[in-house]
Amino acid sequence: MDGALLAVNINLLLRPILKKKKPNVNTKMDQNACIHSAKMESAGSLSSVGIGERGRIVGFDLPPDQRQRLLEMGLTIGAEFEVVRFAPMGDPLEIKVRSYRLSLRKREAAGILIARL
Repeated sequence: MDGALLAVNINLLLRPILKKKKPNVNTKMDQNACIHSAKMESAGSLSSVGIGERGRIVGFDLPPDQRQRLLEMGLTIGAEFEVVRFAPMGDPLEIKVRSYRLSLRKREAAGILIARL
């Protein structure tokens, strides 16, 4: 009888371990959908946007020192902007962000990842 009780007690102890909850499939699918929609929403870099077009900053592909300088000027992730104009030779470009105008070189703009609005 002691062996049978021991087997029952071990089974009771292991039951919570054996009955692990399965991951919530809907949550995983929702996360993948968000990642996928963010990729689809991304239109490339700021240098590819035309005059009068609006967008939102979604990331940077720049060295840390350049990224920090742009962050200090108000180009943070989520900030909305509008392209105002290009210089006659196409470089620099002028954007309106956070109610002020900012001029950026094309090589800097190429490292700013955006989503069109």
